[in-house]
Amino acid sequence: MHELDHYIYPHRVLHWLVAGAVLLSLASGLTLGFLGYERTVALVGNMFTNLLYTSHKTLGC
Repeated sequence: MHELDHYIYPHRVLHWLVAGAVLLSLASGLTLGFLGYERTVALVGNMFTNLLYTSHKTLGC
């Protein structure tokens, strides 16, 4: 039986895509949770706040 010393390239790419999605969801959820929607809008604007909220909900949180 042949053992691999590392995962193949598609598996590594998928791993980092999932890790990035988890970090994005965590960051957007914490930002909206600590600041609240209104303070986030005042800080970064309506368009970016909606992007944070939509990305957080789209990723299933």
